[in-house]
Amino acid sequence: MTKRLISIALFVAIIFSVSAYAFANDGQTSVVSSPEYTPDYDFAVSVGIMSEDINPASAIKRIELARCFANLLLANTSKESSSASRHFSDVDYADALFADAVADAKIMNGTGNGQFNPEGLVTYNQLIKTFVSFLGYDAKAQSLGGYPAGYMYVANTLGLNNHTLKISPEDYVTGETVGMLFKSAVNSAMYEQPVLRDDGTEVYIENGYSTYLEKYLDVKVMRGIVKGVHGNDLSYTNDLDFDELVIEKTKFSYDPKRKDLSQKLGLCANVYYKVEKGENFILYFEEYGNEIIKINNEDMGTYSNGIVYYVGNKEKKIKTDGHTRVLYNNTICKTYPASIFNPWKDQNLDGSLTSIDNNDDGIADFVFIDAYETYTVSSVVNNVVIPMYRDTEMIDLGDYTDGKTALIRNLNGEPVSLDKIQRGNVLSVSKNLDGTVTSVIVTIDEYTGILDGYEHGNGIHYFTIGGTVFKSSKSLNNSTQLPKVEVGKTMKLVFNKDGLVSDIDVSKYLTTSLGYITDAKPGQGMDGENDILVKIFTSGGSFESFWLADKVTTFYGIDSSVCTPAEVMNKIGYTPEGRVKRQAIMYRRNEDGKINWIYICNNADGAIDGFYKFQGTIFADSSNDYEYRQAPTNCFGGQILLNATPIIIVPEEESRDDDVLYRTFTPVTGQKYPVAEAYGTRKNSRVASLVVLKDEGTAGRAETVVVVERVTETMDDEGIPSVKIKGKNIKTDVEFFGSKQVVLDGLGGELPQCGDVLKIQKKDANKIYSVSYAFDESERVLSGSISGYSSSKRYLFGEITWSDEESMLVKLDGTGTIEAYMKPETYAYYKVVTENRKKVLKTALPQEFMSYPETRYLFIYSTSGDPKFMVLYE
Repeated sequence: MTKRLISIALFVAIIFSVSAYAFANDGQTSVVSSPEYTPDYDFAVSVGIMSEDINPASAIKRIELARCFANLLLANTSKESSSASRHFSDVDYADALFADAVADAKIMNGTGNGQFNPEGLVTYNQLIKTFVSFLGYDAKAQSLGGYPAGYMYVANTLGLNNHTLKISPEDYVTGETVGMLFKSAVNSAMYEQPVLRDDGTEVYIENGYSTYLEKYLDVKVMRGIVKGVHGNDLSYTNDLDFDELVIEKTKFSYDPKRKDLSQKLGLCANVYYKVEKGENFILYFEEYGNEIIKINNEDMGTYSNGIVYYVGNKEKKIKTDGHTRVLYNNTICKTYPASIFNPWKDQNLDGSLTSIDNNDDGIADFVFIDAYETYTVSSVVNNVVIPMYRDTEMIDLGDYTDGKTALIRNLNGEPVSLDKIQRGNVLSVSKNLDGTVTSVIVTIDEYTGILDGYEHGNGIHYFTIGGTVFKSSKSLNNSTQLPKVEVGKTMKLVFNKDGLVSDIDVSKYLTTSLGYITDAKPGQGMDGENDILVKIFTSGGSFESFWLADKVTTFYGIDSSVCTPAEVMNKIGYTPEGRVKRQAIMYRRNEDGKINWIYICNNADGAIDGFYKFQGTIFADSSNDYEYRQAPTNCFGGQILLNATPIIIVPEEESRDDDVLYRTFTPVTGQKYPVAEAYGTRKNSRVASLVVLKDEGTAGRAETVVVVERVTETMDDEGIPSVKIKGKNIKTDVEFFGSKQVVLDGLGGELPQCGDVLKIQKKDANKIYSVSYAFDESERVLSGSISGYSSSKRYLFGEITWSDEESMLVKLDGTGTIEAYMKPETYAYYKVVTENRKKVLKTALPQEFMSYPETRYLFIYSTSGDPKFMVLYE
């Protein structure tokens, strides 16, 4: 028999029928689904309970939960294990301290025989038990019936069950749910064990600490309204720095790199803080009970008896009274006629109005009006900013000193020195009612491309470049460049702090264009080498061909010279096949449309340290040196670049002539984690002019089908989270490694589990290029066609309905079709079983693929109708 598959295209009676169960051995139904990132998880991380390597959306392991409690129990001690576990034989040396800590505190017990089962998962009942024990109510729970009913009763009285997640007692819980319990437990008082009275009755004695945060971490909680931030202090009691604020009358400091609180004025909040060296330092900031309404300037309408605005055609009103505090550009208005609420009506100003109601009485407690104009800096002379693209407008910053008169800061809320502002920076400037500058936001954000479409009306302009529509600010109406707008021209867009186009630079020949050179064609005859036509994929998303001028001003790295076309091509370089090296370039054209200025990156000499190594301010120094950078784009700097610059996607070298594979878009949507090349014109700037991503998916790649045995999380040489996947192929142990994010993206946000069957494409060695499911064991979901025996690859899942020593019948999921399979020794047989509450992948024998006495399920991987391996599931 050349084919070991017997096709039976019939529906036959099922000989044996028994019910399957999802999780043999422990009966769990599911892992509770939850968001990947929640405020409760953030709280637990911020105060030092949970570590950031715990995935909030994944089921938490016993050792991870133990580590959370140990972070509290051992808060003031070293957390380095000094010896093996005193209680458990299956705990790694590094985790011994955590497992012993929870065992000594009687928060978590072992699983018998000296085992802790560190990789085991935690059910909701078990989680509740740990929290009740941790808070000191263990004896009370025992007196009320013990585990689980007594513990659940106590948890209800403590308010630990006041969440909205639908969780069954035996569901496995996620990291997010654990964070939720720690947050709920903040309001629960700590109690000691009960003591006996003389009459034999028990009484529970409070231990003197109000909460576990105070007892273990010295963390305090305060609620109140933010009365002061840097640049605007309504409490009039402090001179606040950029990383300080006042709640009621108490001053706090915070880490602005973790969370910017400079815009929280007027909000009612809970703050969790520590007292360090006499100062109150905020660990976690939680907005509380605020009704916040933000209205963009174009939605404002008529004004009487409060604030009127529109949602579509529906009119809505915000009421104010004599207790409402109104701030116009960070300045308190002692009186506020109705007209003050619409400073944008007859002015070229942008901004918004924000109303805050802290006590749910329907009347605004605070109203903040943010009305500003945006300028692009030409120069700064004697504290006076001279803008580009304006005729006479200038901004006098007066006696600016460290933000005391005019608050100058970047988008992170960090102060910016006036001497750091330079040509090309974008200033969003706010003034109070008497014209004094009160706030300046400094940014760098621009985009250059060919204008494909232009519309305008009601003072708003819409520019289409590369398929993306950009909306203008009202400030743009002051620009001297507007009359020059013409579809088909190359133009630069400059954006304000809210991402609206505030300035444009329209010039057909002098504007620097960005593109990716894909090919070059020399002319014929003796002068052919200096008669060169280059083909460029532009940042506008189209292919264009241009001749090189006779003399081309050429930048190669940071060196410049005037070159002939042949010299230009030599600097661009050639492949061993004699073709031009594809790379990003910047170029300008003269009046004849020929390229007479070009910037070529010197990849060898121009490399600068990665995106993630920025220090200090975001602004460039006086140098205008060009630069080239390369780094993974899942780092901090890479994400900034991908969200602020044009992106060009290009195919691999093997597919360079396939024009369909070239594409461009901005900004990036979704997560992108390849290696990027960034080309910029400002050294030390966080924003490059162009980012190029190599689309490595364009070339054909061999695919390996793998049954997962285990997954290990680690870090690669660059400190990027990585995973190692170990499993089995066709009678072969295999191991792959690669970016954790690549794996998460391919598998829908979850790491694979033991028993999953994956389709893996690899790069060099065994590095993962892409991964997807062939079969998701936890969901029992099959990915791939099950039709056609002659298909090159088939992924099948079904129920064994009958079997003997030599063959078996399988009812396939999805079609109900019955297929018959022989069981020769040449196949690879595997099985997934549960041992000590943990799934394990093992090699199996053909005889184990029996349907009686219980239904068995199996996955089959076959090529051209010939099975390669089978996996048996309980």
